[in-house]
Amino acid sequence: MNPAMVHLFPTVMQLLEEASKTDFGKKIMEKGKRAIQVSLPYVEGVSKVTVDFLSTNVGKELFGDVKSIKLSKNLDVVERGLSLPSTFDKNQAMSIEKKISEGFEVVKGQNEILFLSNSINYFIDSHRTRVGIDRNISHALQYDVISVGKYLQKRNEIRFPGYLLHQIKSLSSTISELNVFYDSICKDGYVSEFKEEELVRELTQTVGVEKDANPLQDYYPCDMKLRVERRLLKENGDASNKLFSGAIKRITERDDFDGVYDVLMVLKDELLANERLEQQIEKKLKVLPGAKLMIESN
Repeated sequence: MNPAMVHLFPTVMQLLEEASKTDFGKKIMEKGKRAIQVSLPYVEGVSKVTVDFLSTNVGKELFGDVKSIKLSKNLDVVERGLSLPSTFDKNQAMSIEKKISEGFEVVKGQNEILFLSNSINYFIDSHRTRVGIDRNISHALQYDVISVGKYLQKRNEIRFPGYLLHQIKSLSSTISELNVFYDSICKDGYVSEFKEEELVRELTQTVGVEKDANPLQDYYPCDMKLRVERRLLKENGDASNKLFSGAIKRITERDDFDGVYDVLMVLKDELLANERLEQQIEKKLKVLPGAKLMIESN
């Protein structure tokens, strides 16, 4: 073909864009977004489950006895095709609510801060062509987060640059949005409201004659869980030891870091929560016909 004539032929993306402007085209595009299939991977690898957006809204006549659920409300992360980079870019536009103290000049720890920033960028870039989280890359990022956290504990004179604090908070919000979707799958499409008072009740609920902490807890955004845990520790003092055994040490260790250690551990906790939710979905799929689940966005 004559190169000079290439511009006369529309690309696939241009055709889709034009089609989406018509009423019929809008319906087709909307249908393409709504049908989501969750299944077990053919070959177990970096993820326990596979999520696919189907090209059309399909019904039971095509999928037989495959269980289907409908989300109780729209989720932005679903509208973005469960794309972590797209959701991250949106969250990068948010402002930092917490005022960061002056003194961003980093005399020590430049390498640690630089490799964490590079690790976050690598995490985002590695997920541009996939849905869901690559477990190996998640573990690598967790390792870097833990390393920097330990470094900060020993050297509290170091101050984080504002861009990196913002980058970490944005990624935490991104993983949390994906976790909300995963949590809704576990709850047959119900999208939780995540109210702090309900979390208080859940965290203070005990089991058994010795009033042990209830190990079975629903997903809550990890920044909310941290706020509530800290609040309950202040309100209950020593009585919290049994309820929060493992949480007490990690919470009290955070107080001297001007919120930076909090932000680091929230990111790690969201990544851990994602892995737990994926395992729950895997268990759910194993008892369903065809080990598949159809999801329709509201």
